[in-house]
Amino acid sequence: MYRFAVENMTQGLVTVDEKGVISYANERFCRIVGSPREEVLGVHLTKAFKALEEPWRQIFQKQLKKRKKEGETPHENEWARKEGERILVTISPKLVFDTRGRFKGALGVVTDVTSLQERLQALKKSKDRLETRVAEHRKAVDHVHEVLRSEIITRKRTEEKLLSEREQVFDIFDAINQIIYIVDPLTHRILYANKALKDAFGKPLLGGICYEEFQGLSSPCNFCNSEILLKNPDKSYEWEYHNPVLNRHFFIIDRLIKWNDGRDARFEIAIDITERKRAEKELARSEARLRAILAASPLGIGLVENRVMQWHNQTMADMLGYEFGELSGRDARVLYPSQDEYERAGRAMAALEEGSKVSEIETHWVRKDGSVFPCRIRYTRLYPGKERPQVLAIAEDLSETKRLEAQLLQSQKMEAIGTLAGGVAHDFNNLLTAILGNAELGLMDLSENDPFYGYFDEIIKASKRAASLTQQLLAFSRKQIIQPRVINLNEQLSYTEKMLRRLIGEDISFEMHMEKDLWNILADPGQVEQVFMNLAVNARDAMPQGGKLTVETANVQLDKGFFLEHGIRDGAPGPYIMLAVTDSGRGMDEATRSRIFDPFFTTKEEGRGTGLGLSMVYGIVKQNKGYIWVYSEEGKGTCFKIYLPAVQEKSIMSHKEEKEAAWLYGSETILLAEDERTVRIMAKRILEMYGYTVLSAANAGEAIGISGQHPGPIQLLLTDVVMPGMTGWELARRIRRERPHIKVIHMSGYPDKSIQDNALVGEGFNFIEKPFSPEELARHIRRVLDGDADI
Repeated sequence: MYRFAVENMTQGLVTVDEKGVISYANERFCRIVGSPREEVLGVHLTKAFKALEEPWRQIFQKQLKKRKKEGETPHENEWARKEGERILVTISPKLVFDTRGRFKGALGVVTDVTSLQERLQALKKSKDRLETRVAEHRKAVDHVHEVLRSEIITRKRTEEKLLSEREQVFDIFDAINQIIYIVDPLTHRILYANKALKDAFGKPLLGGICYEEFQGLSSPCNFCNSEILLKNPDKSYEWEYHNPVLNRHFFIIDRLIKWNDGRDARFEIAIDITERKRAEKELARSEARLRAILAASPLGIGLVENRVMQWHNQTMADMLGYEFGELSGRDARVLYPSQDEYERAGRAMAALEEGSKVSEIETHWVRKDGSVFPCRIRYTRLYPGKERPQVLAIAEDLSETKRLEAQLLQSQKMEAIGTLAGGVAHDFNNLLTAILGNAELGLMDLSENDPFYGYFDEIIKASKRAASLTQQLLAFSRKQIIQPRVINLNEQLSYTEKMLRRLIGEDISFEMHMEKDLWNILADPGQVEQVFMNLAVNARDAMPQGGKLTVETANVQLDKGFFLEHGIRDGAPGPYIMLAVTDSGRGMDEATRSRIFDPFFTTKEEGRGTGLGLSMVYGIVKQNKGYIWVYSEEGKGTCFKIYLPAVQEKSIMSHKEEKEAAWLYGSETILLAEDERTVRIMAKRILEMYGYTVLSAANAGEAIGISGQHPGPIQLLLTDVVMPGMTGWELARRIRRERPHIKVIHMSGYPDKSIQDNALVGEGFNFIEKPFSPEELARHIRRVLDGDADI
């Protein structure tokens, strides 16, 4: 414990023997001298300070001898640390003698007082500066006293002059026939009242309380603005009120002034407006009746004279974005976007002078904010006998009508294109199935060194590109087969996030803002992924120099008002999830926005796009009973907003892994029904190549006959959906009567309504869409036979 206390002292402790050799030094002493303990112990005290020059050491030894004679008086000394820094220390020595009185050594307590000494010197300098500044300020104060004395004399003279001028002002106030008075805003005591005010009340008012004298009240008026004036002393206030004592209406002007004694006072002028108020009230009643009549009109009504607007109703003001009455007195030219439109409307009005009672025109008007809208105007001439006849203009905003017409035309156009695309798909997909299947079969028999290998490979690539275009057309026309399930859009986005980031590139900032508890939707996961990818590609291409892409999800409740606002009269109100994809790219003009979902329409250079990406997104959204809108301006980016109906069921994410190729082979018997000869031959070759026994039929009737005559089991029916005489659905039902355990796969290149309805049901339905490759067909058959798919 003793050693712990010594080691943790705030002062240095050192012991030396009779020769001056250090036998002990605590940690604080070592820090003071700037040397580690191992360099201090066993060293002569003077050598511990290596930075000291030799004469200093001799002096120190002399001082030590002197201390032996004179005793143990504390003293200051200047030392040097190991690194040469000079420090000032206080040494309190304790000499040690043996029993014979011989000097045996010493113990010293060393305190570093360098910083203390520096602070004392700084304090002395500060004191000197303070004394200098006090002397300077004393001179300044004397000067200020002299200036103030002169200022007081000047101010007194000024006040005397002001009092004289104020008396003159009061004489002027008495000569004015309007009421003027001054009141203390805190006590409400009247400080001044002019002659007009005294005459009005018929008594002296000076010294009275304003609310008692003017209003006959026992407490301050509830409309008193004294507090407001005191808080805003630089403002004046104008207001009107009815005085019940005089039964007169007044227009009041209030503001704060300084009274003779320097306090704040409320200065007020009251102008009698009783007669004006009576006239205004009568006029207001008359105008109210007229406004009530005209306000009920859903049409804009205006009165025009020499093409200058004289008056207009509220509906017209709202239509044009102005305040009521703001258009009065303005030339009608401000309403038209061009001189040609203005002159055409003028010709319609001129027709009234030629004898027509009514003239009508469709034109465009400009709102106050600069936006242009279509309108229909009906002109009627008033007071035809007058020299300057007036024209009554009745205007109807056609914006909503034109928008609904445009939406109807757009909807009809999209439906017509979709019908055309779907009709082409059936025959085209049959051709592609035969081409793709036979090319892949041919490629299997060739080595990569064969000269014909490259030809077959190019045929396969071209066929797949053609199949992709067909799929996009089917998606746009809403004829694409979907197998929807309950999914969560946030989970689907998370699953494809890495792919999206790779797709858009590193020069585009990508952010996702997903609602925490997003509702689920019923949709085909593959289609949802197609939507993500196409919108991301579209955004990427709109930001060639880089930018920002933001994806957002949210729960929303759509009502009838929302659908009517967007021109949809048969919309289904309820819960929806919203997907917003926003980019900071170059944006689109109105002409581009109107065609953005058209198939084969693209703004990209040749070879960079087919124009089917956004049309496919449109088709997928519509096929899933959703809605899509695009918001864009040139130079301000683009935002696609998609709304899909929400469902209550829980989502199940599923991403199955493909199995090895050896798993694709089998030995079961398959009944093949296909009316297209090339597809039938190709499918038979594929199935036999994978080890299956194939019973081939050219139509449904032939397939029923083969099934009835075949003695052994038939494990699977592979049938086209659209065949002459009997559909694939009917064929499957007929065969299942005799073979209830047979499994069925339907195939088609044109998914009609019956296929889509069965796909939505899901149970008992397996479908493969044409065109397909040999491996895709084999994999699908194997899954169904092994029970990995619905039967």
